[in-house]
Amino acid sequence: MLIAEIEKYLGTSDHTKERHLSKFTTMPDWIKKDVKLWVDGNNKDSQYAYGIRAMIENNIISPAIIDNISNRVCMEDGLCIKETDFVIYAHTSKFGDHITEEFEIEKIDSNGILINIKKISKEKVEIKQFYLDENAKIPAEEKCCKTIRFLFKTPIIVGQIIEDDYKIFGTTNYPIGNLVRVGLLAENSEKTKLLVIDQETGLLLSEKFEKTVITTNWEKSSLIKTNVFQDSVGIQLHDLKIPKWWKTSSMWFTDGLTTELEYIHAIEYLISEKIIIV
Repeated sequence: MLIAEIEKYLGTSDHTKERHLSKFTTMPDWIKKDVKLWVDGNNKDSQYAYGIRAMIENNIISPAIIDNISNRVCMEDGLCIKETDFVIYAHTSKFGDHITEEFEIEKIDSNGILINIKKISKEKVEIKQFYLDENAKIPAEEKCCKTIRFLFKTPIIVGQIIEDDYKIFGTTNYPIGNLVRVGLLAENSEKTKLLVIDQETGLLLSEKFEKTVITTNWEKSSLIKTNVFQDSVGIQLHDLKIPKWWKTSSMWFTDGLTTELEYIHAIEYLISEKIIIV
């Protein structure tokens, strides 16, 4: 009854519900309604940008992709990273708990590699900042992180013994989104942990406890998102940019003066040219 009374004033709630359906193959009605609300001044730029990002994630809009690997220069110490790189890991426990950790390289200076860390659990969000130690590990005094290290020095080859007594014994194909990376398989001497390390960059792709040890409840960690391998030029969450004149062009779409395909192609072009950044 409450929903019915609210809908008398605000209209159907289907529009709100559909916004949270993550998968679609054509432009959904909720995005068209959001464009109309934005053109009329009833939605903020951030709400309009949400719909653009959703279409990018569902491949309705396909802006240019930057290949971050071919232009990447590894440092003399074998670390293949640069400022603004980020990696996000999902950790799963044997009790079904989930935590995500995001590591972002804030800067590389004479003091080392400064890292921003954001850890998200059901209870809270933790944000910290610290320098990696001399072995590119999370410092031992930092109790923030489930991931002890996310970066290994390259080159790494099969048969090599790497730090912490892990031996590289093979390779595997590791999917991340629409990419497939070549991963190196590493196992510790006790055969309780299995790592998958990106062969080209030394980035940790996965960590799994083959035999659960008493000291930890966390069984698996997987890389779920990074800009190290490639990135869409149009998605930069910290630097939203939508020119005011684009509202006029969008109004032509909401008024039926341009087609959906023309509107999508226009957005793709403007994103590729960095005129629109969402």
